[in-house]
Amino acid sequence: MRCALKLLYGFTCDHPGVRHGGKPGSMLGELGMRDLLALCILFIGFTPYLSGRIDADAIFPGL
Repeated sequence: MRCALKLLYGFTCDHPGVRHGGKPGSMLGELGMRDLLALCILFIGFTPYLSGRIDADAIFPGL
């Protein structure tokens, strides 16, 4: 998980317009709506690893 988060963080820092000004030379291609959706899903999926304040029992009762 740590490696995946580091790679995702690096991508969001390097790609222009995602988080910062970015590095235009490191851009592999244009981001489209599918890419945006995929990034949102990834960020939501990593949230439990970034915050201890999420109550998994409240989200998935009975598991």
